[in-house]
Amino acid sequence: MTVKISKGNKKIGKVWNISLTPVLSCPSGVPCAKDCYAMKAYKQYPNVRKAWDHNLREFMTDSEAYFDSIIDQLASYKGTTFRWHVAGDIPSQVYYNGMVRVAREYPKIQFLAFTKNYYLSFGTLDHKMPKNLIIVMSAWPGLHLPAKCRDFPIAWISDDKRIDSLAVDPFECSDMCESCGMICFKLDKIIDVVFDLH
Repeated sequence: MTVKISKGNKKIGKVWNISLTPVLSCPSGVPCAKDCYAMKAYKQYPNVRKAWDHNLREFMTDSEAYFDSIIDQLASYKGTTFRWHVAGDIPSQVYYNGMVRVAREYPKIQFLAFTKNYYLSFGTLDHKMPKNLIIVMSAWPGLHLPAKCRDFPIAWISDDKRIDSLAVDPFECSDMCESCGMICFKLDKIIDVVFDLH
């Protein structure tokens, strides 16, 4: 089994990243599904669609082999940052636990994931979140943010009216990761980020 890892893109530069089928891998009923930016690329580019579908299918078939493939491929990676899910989301607790395993295997790589799957257990006795794994909660108008989300940085949409009262020391995304110095990879729970709707 070989998982399809992208070697970068126009927005995030040469950061290796992995994606899953958008909407299908996301929590059920998220209001952003109807306006999902990733679905545009999914529909427009057959090779992109094939790779993302392949990854989700491989995870669903054999989750352990899926993460083994990622670990094997990262052995040749010279970068210091890795982005989970340019498209898609963390589909399950099993998946998140695999992300933890990958981060522990490569403590010198900083891993980043945005998620709307608020109800996962991000820290358990067996799977304490590694310091090199940054989880950012993605807020969306109309989507309830549980109180526990405040233990994490939150990504807000710029037209979300809750920002003024709820965002903590936010910075605005420049939409080009390399030009801002990859700040999202350095977020902690006291800093939020604001994105334009895209």
